Amino acid sequence: MRKIYEDEMRALEETLLREDVEEHGNRTFEVPSTGALLDFDNAISHLYHLCSRLLAKNIVDLRPEFICEESEGLVQAKVILPLSVIEEVRTAESEYFWMSEKNAIKDASSVAYKALHHACLVNDNVLPPLPPDSAMDELISSSVEMRVSIVNVREQSNPWVEIARAWQRSEGTVYEAKITVGELQMKTWLPTPVPKLSPFHTYWDAETTFAISLSTSASIAFQFGDHFESLG
Repeated sequence: MRKIYEDEMRALEETLLREDVEEHGNRTFEVPSTGALLDFDNAISHLYHLCSRLLAKNIVDLRPEFICEESEGLVQAKVILPLSVIEEVRTAESEYFWMSEKNAIKDASSVAYKALHHACLVNDNVLPPLPPDSAMDELISSSVEMRVSIVNVREQSNPWVEIARAWQRSEGTVYEAKITVGELQMKTWLPTPVPKLSPFHTYWDAETTFAISLSTSASIAFQFGDHFESLG
């Protein structure tokens, strides 16, 4: 588990380093009639805004999907738009290969949005057009959610506050628990009994799963120093 964590942190540092040393794209797209400007950095936000305005009811996720492929240390990105976008401009690929996924995604977004404008799916202000009157009427006349937007919930439980107080009240009795995460085992001693939990799984990523279990034992008499005497 520790090796997986260290490998991921090392990969993250390498990615951040590549992003720092790589030059940002300076490509822009300007609509002559309005002067509206789409640059390399704002294309992603424009793309997300367009997708959020789509009126397809049967689509759960309206966000664009990005797929990055690496070849010889360089990355090319592909963007896939929701199904309500016409097939001719539903997908787009970055024009260049990049050192970082971040810039490859920006490149693909810029290409996609330019194609959307040429297909008249965005106006000359590089913004999504307003919905037609019939669609607007449907939105206005549709049923309104009647539940309140904010509800009271219980405060998140934080056991460590009570455990700290229990240490102050402790008369020398502690409770041992063994935590098993995959092949890693840890022991903890607390001044309060540890509740029993059924084994469960946690997911490090899409391919790595760890089984977690918790077992408890009898209470232990604690004496300051390095001496433990079992009571049970």
